[in-house]
Amino acid sequence: KSNDDNDNNLRKIAWSEPPSNNPITGKNGSLQKLCTVSLRACQELTPLIQAIYEELLSSLSSPSDKTHGETETTTNNSVKKLKQDNSAFTIADGLVQRLLVEELFFRGKLFRDIVGEEEEDHTLDSDENYGNERNYYQIQGLNVPDHLHPLIDKTRHRIRSLAEEHLLSSDETTEKPEGNDRIRSNQHPNISYKQLTIFIDPIDGTREFSTGKGDQCSICIGFANASGKAI
Repeated sequence: KSNDDNDNNLRKIAWSEPPSNNPITGKNGSLQKLCTVSLRACQELTPLIQAIYEELLSSLSSPSDKTHGETETTTNNSVKKLKQDNSAFTIADGLVQRLLVEELFFRGKLFRDIVGEEEEDHTLDSDENYGNERNYYQIQGLNVPDHLHPLIDKTRHRIRSLAEEHLLSSDETTEKPEGNDRIRSNQHPNISYKQLTIFIDPIDGTREFSTGKGDQCSICIGFANASGKAI
């Protein structure tokens, strides 16, 4: 194999496990617990984001991946496009937001509301579509490359387990949200989170990320109380 092939294999091995994780701290239902769980979820997402970035770098080096003007709405690969407002979008944006909304934050059923930067497919709002793995293989009309599916499934499982372990309590007096089979009969949402609104920017710096200048990017998650004040 060529040196390039060996380098690619080494990168794939390095991204197979998430980076060193910060400890989850704080009492159940506390803001500290919610923040440290959210940080851990972002760390779990890192290998997937890095793998998508590698796809973007490969597509940028391909002569077939050329746009033909600023008004072009798609490119000739399946990992990025331009939206109608001419802003950049990648499958990383869509996947990160969807994994956080669906798997970590239980589709908002534990919270007052969730506001994401990216538009979502409204068919996902149906409970019959909840948990369907196919929801993660197509993002806003972009088909996710097949070889990324196992990494998506692994990341999804890790984040789901994280949420179920740390964002639910065993308080039998707490109301169980309807239409969510993930929450077992002895598990319930922490009522302290019911007044919180979550704000998500899945990839802060998408333009740089999508053009090969995003070696460092951020997932931004914020919380506001019932009065709309950031906390």
